[in-house]
Amino acid sequence: MLTLPTLGVIGAAWSAWSGDTLETVNLVVFVVLWASTLFAIEAGYHRYFSHRAFRATPAFEYALALLGSMAFQGPVIWWAAMHRRHHEHSDQPGDPHSPHLRGTGHVGALAGLWDAHMGWLFAEVDSISRKSTWARYVPDLLDNPRIWSLHRHYLRLLVLGISLPAVVGGLATWSWHGAWMGFLWGGLVRVFLVNHAIWAVNSICHVYGRRPFALHARDRSTNNAWVAAISFGAGWHHNHHTFPGSATTSMRPSQIDVSGLALAAFARLGWVSDLRTPPDHASEVGWARRVELELDFEGRRLAGSLAGLSLRQTFVELDDGTPSALGPGARVELVELVVAEAGRRGKPASLAALDGLTAEVERVGFQGAWLRFDSPSPEALAALGRLRARAALDEPEPSR
Repeated sequence: MLTLPTLGVIGAAWSAWSGDTLETVNLVVFVVLWASTLFAIEAGYHRYFSHRAFRATPAFEYALALLGSMAFQGPVIWWAAMHRRHHEHSDQPGDPHSPHLRGTGHVGALAGLWDAHMGWLFAEVDSISRKSTWARYVPDLLDNPRIWSLHRHYLRLLVLGISLPAVVGGLATWSWHGAWMGFLWGGLVRVFLVNHAIWAVNSICHVYGRRPFALHARDRSTNNAWVAAISFGAGWHHNHHTFPGSATTSMRPSQIDVSGLALAAFARLGWVSDLRTPPDHASEVGWARRVELELDFEGRRLAGSLAGLSLRQTFVELDDGTPSALGPGARVELVELVVAEAGRRGKPASLAALDGLTAEVERVGFQGAWLRFDSPSPEALAALGRLRARAALDEPEPSR
């Protein structure tokens, strides 16, 4: 899964550097298989099999599973199980591919990115053959005989995905060179590009990018336009984690979701139906509310912002990273809370009860810390409830 496609990219690069020519037929096969298998992973494995974000005809369902199996991403039911497990424990212990479980500092950040991108596969690949470890996540898929059959024949489909472009290239050009170039480009290079586009969602899109719904998100997912461009819309990952059942990841016109647009086109053809979308209340101001604050830690002020807020705990994303002295069990105090929403910024009077709220550090990562509040007062609980509400807060206090 890792070595062979990488060697293929090196071989293709060497071939191009040497002036070798890629035949038109092999270029067409490469583009068609790249686009179809990438779409099958993002729209099929992900949005359909993992989240049931739309309905599909039996033939289209079968095609999604078949093409996805040719992408070298793993058997369809196992993939969906791992993804559902990811959402259940997102960026918490138990998440199969989070970049936030390897500690603080540059070493923790790099180790976490490696784990989330590819390293997790070394720990989980053996589970493919141990259905008992993931069956509870996918009872609906295990009951589907068509999909179970494709799952069982994954290795054959994987070989088909690598050999088919070689056969087409060889027959179309009637040469061993055409077969070799088909194998390199339509097989290995295509697999390399598809895999790293999807893996980048697990790694890059949980570290780098924007978090417009951070206050309501229970994980560290981000929106990253660069990853969205190479993954057919999967890079709008923060939108997806906020509304995981949606068939589109786009929340505004500038967020181009190729998979979502393609699904809308297929819906017109009758191949898919009941495409789910984000709820109407997703436009309410509270969804995009941002809360900036400072943590008082042993007399030191740490600037940051709240994320994943609940009535008992929160994550604080620290502007300058996590200091080494801040660890599990440390005591902190929340001070200087400032709210930004709907074009205004200030200190709503209703949140005064949160000034001085104390908390214990449960866990730290390289971007911040997970806190558990110390028995909030009724007034503080009410303030937290207002902060988590989607409706607008009261007007900020006038500046003095």
